[in-house]
This record gives sequence, C-alpha cells and structure tokens, in this order.
Amino acid sequence: MSDETGLLIKRYLRAANNLYNLIPIKQIYRIIVLQNPKLNLTFEDFEKFIDSIDLEKEFFFFDTFDGWYSGDNWDSPKYLIHDYLDDDDELLYSLLNTQEGNLYYIPKKNGFLKHEDEYYHEDNRTAKKISDYLKKEFQMTNDIVEEVLLEITGIINAKNDIDEEVSEEIMEDLERVRVPFKVVFTDDKQKSELNQLILELESSLRIPLFRGYSEDEFQYGFNYDIEIKFNNNKAILPAKLKSKLFTNEVDCDEFIKLAYCNITWSDDPIQNADYAKKVKQAVSEFKGLNI
Repeated sequence: MSDETGLLIKRYLRAANNLYNLIPIKQIYRIIVLQNPKLNLTFEDFEKFIDSIDLEKEFFFFDTFDGWYSGDNWDSPKYLIHDYLDDDDELLYSLLNTQEGNLYYIPKKNGFLKHEDEYYHEDNRTAKKISDYLKKEFQMTNDIVEEVLLEITGIINAKNDIDEEVSEEIMEDLERVRVPFKVVFTDDKQKSELNQLILELESSLRIPLFRGYSEDEFQYGFNYDIEIKFNNNKAILPAKLKSKLFTNEVDCDEFIKLAYCNITWSDDPIQNADYAKKVKQAVSEFKGLNI
C-alpha cells in the first residue's frame, strides 16, 4: 500500500471518529471506496492497514460488541470507537442503542475530510446569529467570540442522550471563569435571548449522537423502516431505499441484521424468517455482498 493511500485512510478514520464517534470499520471502508472510485483497495488490505496503526497517536480504538450482538444471535462487526467511550460501557451501549437503525449523514469527500479537525462544524445560521449577538451585546472581539462558540459547540457535540438538554449547562459555563472570558448579563432579557439562541443551536447543530445529523434532521428526516413489498418469492427494494444503500447512508449490514432481529414482517414466525431471508438476498444482490 502506498504512503498516499495510507494517509488517506487515516484521514477518513479521524473524520469518521469525529463525525460519528462509533461506526463499523466496513462502513468506513465502503464510504472511502465510493468517494474514491479510482482507489484500488480491498477490504482485506484496508483491515490489515488499520490493524497496523499506532493507536497511541490517535483518539480512537477498535473493538467488537459480542455481548450486545449475541443477544440477537448475530456476529458483531468490528467498530471504530472514540476514545472518550473507553471504560464507560453504559455510555457506549447507550450510544450504540441510539444510533442503531438510523441513517448516516455522509458529506461529499472534501466536506467529509474537513471533519478530520475535531473542532470543525459546517456553517450554521444560528451559530452566526450567536456570534453577531455576542459582538453586539457584549462587545466581544472576534477571537473571544470564537472561543465562546468553541465552548458552546463542544458541549453540544458531547451530548450522549436524546433527551439531554445542555443549554442550562452552557449558560452556567458562560457565567463562570472557565475559559478566557466571562459573560456578564445586564438583565434577564439579555439572558433569555442568548439562551433561546443556544436552544436553537442545540437542535440544529450536526453532532455524533445523531450519526452526523442535527436533532431536527434526526427527528424529521428519512423513515428508515420503510415498506418492502414481496413479489414472486422476492423482496422488492423501494427506489428510495436503494438510493440510501448506494450512498451508504443506510448501512447494508445493519439493515440486514434489523431485517432478521428487529423488524416484524409477519405474525407467523416461519414466514417472518423467510421474509427476512428474502430481504437479505435482495440487499446483498444490490450491494454485491458475499452471502
């Protein structure tokens, strides 16, 4: 493998780590291959390379979830896992449970690789509003505003529960001397206005908890569990599902697992298993998987 290919793989691993915090390595491989069609890279070579990486220099590690998957009588894929999840099984499995069965937000190549920078966030209208508000109301310099936004987005980015609201924590942080600034509110109106902007940012910022989507997009976006029809002993995949499978927004291996373990196709257990087998066959044929 060339040094250039090795560097590219590392960049994708770091970006995926920051975007999702938790993702099967085969899903990363498929994203790389799709976004780099001229790259001659087999999964075996990819896996061999990542096993050779010095993880002490990275902020991720690799592991499987054998206990979690064994409950469904299923083999666990190998995952890339963010370091902050190490030694915290409750947090790790909570994130796995939240993410499973949902779409991945996958930016185009250049946008994807920008996430190699752990502090990178795509342009966000509400973040711009907060920036303007801080400059106007508190006469903050550009450098201080940047520090404030890093503090705010960092706390939102670290959310690990759908029901968690962090605006109160952020407001308390801004009033403490925790970073090189302190926000002094002149009245309750000012405090309320900034808090409302932070609430808007919390729901619109794309974060790992929602597989790179924002909370708004996660709640109101694509319906993963869509209708699959069966005809002439075959499963017919809808065009919308095929599109998401092609772009890897739907993890094909995860979808097959859900077809067997989570989705009820019929009240008859035998027919249910037969339907799942047909879905696996259709997905595998479409993605060119070995079964």
